[in-house]
Amino acid sequence: QALQHDRGLRLRREPGARTIPIDTLSGRPLAEHPFAAMQAALPDPNAGAPEPLAAAAPAEFWYVRSASLPLLLRLLDEADTWITPAVQLLQQNPEDRRLSERYATSLGVQRGEIARVLGSAAVGHVAIVGSDPYVREGTDVTLIFELREPTLYNAELDRYRLAAQQRAESSGGWLKTSARDYEGVTIESTRDSLHRCRQERAIVGGLGLVSNSPRAIERVIDAIAGRRPRLADAADFRYMRAREGAQAHDVSIFLSDALIAAVVGPVQKIQAARREQALAELLVPGYAALLYGWLEGAAPASREALVKSGLLAADELRHRDGEKIDFEAPRLAPDLAPPTETTRSSWGTPAELTPILDLPPLTRVSAEEESAYRGFAATYQTYWKRFIDPVAVNLDIRAQEDQRELVDVDVRVLPLIDATDYRELTEMVGDARIEVSAQGRGLRVVYGVGAESPLRRDLDGLLRAATGKAEIGVGWVGDWVMLGIEDRAALADLYVWLEDRIQLPDRSRPDDIFGDEHLWHRVGRAPVYAGAAVRSSAALVATLGALRTMINEIVPGTIEWGEHSRHRAIPIVRVGVRRDAPLLTRPELADAIALYYAQTSEAIVLALDPEVLHPVLDRLLDGHAPKPGAADGPQLVFEATSGPGQALWTVGHWLLQAEATSAQTIAERGAEILLLGTQGAH
Repeated sequence: QALQHDRGLRLRREPGARTIPIDTLSGRPLAEHPFAAMQAALPDPNAGAPEPLAAAAPAEFWYVRSASLPLLLRLLDEADTWITPAVQLLQQNPEDRRLSERYATSLGVQRGEIARVLGSAAVGHVAIVGSDPYVREGTDVTLIFELREPTLYNAELDRYRLAAQQRAESSGGWLKTSARDYEGVTIESTRDSLHRCRQERAIVGGLGLVSNSPRAIERVIDAIAGRRPRLADAADFRYMRAREGAQAHDVSIFLSDALIAAVVGPVQKIQAARREQALAELLVPGYAALLYGWLEGAAPASREALVKSGLLAADELRHRDGEKIDFEAPRLAPDLAPPTETTRSSWGTPAELTPILDLPPLTRVSAEEESAYRGFAATYQTYWKRFIDPVAVNLDIRAQEDQRELVDVDVRVLPLIDATDYRELTEMVGDARIEVSAQGRGLRVVYGVGAESPLRRDLDGLLRAATGKAEIGVGWVGDWVMLGIEDRAALADLYVWLEDRIQLPDRSRPDDIFGDEHLWHRVGRAPVYAGAAVRSSAALVATLGALRTMINEIVPGTIEWGEHSRHRAIPIVRVGVRRDAPLLTRPELADAIALYYAQTSEAIVLALDPEVLHPVLDRLLDGHAPKPGAADGPQLVFEATSGPGQALWTVGHWLLQAEATSAQTIAERGAEILLLGTQGAH
């Protein structure tokens, strides 16, 4: 949300002459938190553990540091295996950009080999830094290695380069390396004929640097030398480290105020917009070639043939600023592999755009660009009010006795000052902190509710205004509320009935939702529940009594309200529609669904199925209810536990399967476009 990197400026195709100096555009005004004073107010202002390699990271770069190279590559592999496919499914975007492979190629490294050979013997801590978040489109990435064996490190990178050179030459291409001096540091630059390898390499002191961007490696060198602000010296970074205490973490991630300010600032925002326009222009020749293949049954023989067909105009082989777009019609035949690229300019290729940092410096903008950015900045300022908060993420992996591993992920956003959207959430729930014990299988969300929370006042006023009864309110609610789902088969039963994408729908199912008796029976068995701490039993009894009286006044003879059963001597009360209710046209629905609740000395819980109340009551009665927490404890806790063969696990798989089914339609359409447009290709 803070980066807003997916929100473009919505410029027109022809933005006009660029005559306005960029210096006249100010970025979104970010007020600085009083970090030094906030750090001084901590119990131990100097408690922060040293963060390796932060002194080599520019203050305006994002920062990811791992305790070892094998750990970093393992996490990247896990992300490729699990996170990337899940995101693709949930976004219904089956596109695979092969980002890991792409960046490894541009950096001139081999992921599997570098971890096996270098490991922890040649390098210690490893950091990845970059200046913007546009990873999918193309960004600068710089690796910073803490060197233990520089000779082994250099030899291994030289071996990768030689292997890449041999591969390039065997296919008729080339790979060349040159050296340049930057502020007394020798930088080796390696490029190949396919424009895929863009390695920049240097050693500064005990650090090895590998980047895919000339400007990025120069900024890192400047940071190491102290010529550029360093992340280690940034006030927000120092405060967050002190706030976390002395514990060292396996992986640390930090997004600084300076990074966010740069991403939403006018230079990067307008450069990103121009780059997106250039991408649209780079895509035109390829789309024209695909359309040619659809219409003619074969790929165009040449660029000239494509232009002659009228499907591609000659001026579409240039960017709006007149720069030439290099395009060669793809040579497609059964014995030829499709080319890796056919379209290129200084903006890059459709698959990988030139990093924003390596584009020519932005000096002037058009009136439309100025207006679009001012509009973005104004709405951004309205959304975020005054402050942007840095984000710190820490990850630790702990081995368990059963040979499994537990991953702890801690995400911390700066303690919030007035006038932020997050502050509105804090005001809604108050300052209550909670302590929650593990519940076993299931899903549960628990959040604290402060005694002076405006949410209490607002709900009290709303309920009393709606009912006209002063006794009805939420003043009885204690310091926590919770919502949960028990891990029961009824959950899978309900999901499979509602979801048509994982199996063929039952043709006997009524179209009228109120006539679907099977649906309502499944809803009535749904293992969902809600609960809240009770601050005043008398106030709760008064509220329930007032609700019961009001319902009987509005719909007399319709609702049954009485004891259904008992669990561990606790009465379970059923609130449901009577079978003979005058307004009920289908009496069997009265048996299908109802509300059940039970009250202990400390809490009240509600569910649709009385059996669901039993394990919840057991946890409450056995002393496992949420409790008030320490001053630095959480305000909201989300907990989910399941396993193979269990309902939540199965529903999660079905959810991914359903999204995969939807994404499959998109993938098939994309495949059809490509296959029909590239007829004759192997």
